[in-house]
Amino acid sequence: MAVEANVPGVGEGDALPLEELALDGAADGIEDGDAGEVLRVLADDALPGQAAAARGAHGGADRARRARVAGELGDLAVGGDAAARDAAHHRVELAVEAQGGIAGPRHRGTLRQEAVQIQVRYFAVFRERLGREEEAIELPDGADVRAALEALGARHDVVRALRGRFQTAVNQEMVKEDARLADGDELVLIPPVAGGDDRHARLLDEPLSLDRVVAAVASLDTGGVVTFTGLVRRSSGGRAVERLEYEAYREMAEKVLRGLCDEIEQDFAGSKVAVEHRVGKLAVGDIAVVIAAAAPHRAAAFDACRALIDRLKERVPIWKKEIGPDGAEWVGLGP
Repeated sequence: MAVEANVPGVGEGDALPLEELALDGAADGIEDGDAGEVLRVLADDALPGQAAAARGAHGGADRARRARVAGELGDLAVGGDAAARDAAHHRVELAVEAQGGIAGPRHRGTLRQEAVQIQVRYFAVFRERLGREEEAIELPDGADVRAALEALGARHDVVRALRGRFQTAVNQEMVKEDARLADGDELVLIPPVAGGDDRHARLLDEPLSLDRVVAAVASLDTGGVVTFTGLVRRSSGGRAVERLEYEAYREMAEKVLRGLCDEIEQDFAGSKVAVEHRVGKLAVGDIAVVIAAAAPHRAAAFDACRALIDRLKERVPIWKKEIGPDGAEWVGLGP
């Protein structure tokens, strides 16, 4: 919606009353007119009670005068013509120019939402390591929580290092990373709460992090940490491989992964394990799975790590498809 006003002797503060008056009169434009008369009409309409009394006293003369002034307000691309409004951008451009020796600014403003600003709040480990409780960040219009976390990870090492180990809330509601953000939203990074389940066993459709799984198991009681990183290789069973595709029954797979971690920690005293597994399309050289196992002594750490990868392949509903120049094959089933 574009609004152009050019009325001599009218300052910027009068622009809104002029626009309202023009709309009330269904005017199609604003043209130069008698500034004194325009302001007198605005003054009459400024106080509803007085204006009502004046209308009662003057009747049709005032209505005719207001209609004539509204008709003199030229070039307002609004009025009753909906097609003249710029609905795509919701733009309002207002120009007020001084004429006749009266000083006044010419101002053009455009209201167009091209970015959103959100407020990020930090608690517990984030607050301590960052040395702050909150900050504001600006993101492109349409950005989601994932984009905000990527931006914060680029700024702060602790956010990047703990990615995957905390939850997120927007405006006091727990959300996933694909939740859209709006201007003025409050985003909170929520570490595991006291007494909560901080089990690190995840399926991800983004690059995995060995650092995250190590951080999830290390403690002051740890005597050794053993890790396993599974990579996509370029051949399998004598066949060339160009890429892999992992598919999972996600809800069940994550539940089984957590159960396996509990099971391993019971079987190997003092151990603590964590795992991340990819889903989706992976190229040769990409990381498909990472595991970390910690224990007071190295033997238990080695055993726990091996047991977790072996049981994962046997029991977790994740399926692997190998694609190469000779075709595609679901592993275990053939072409």
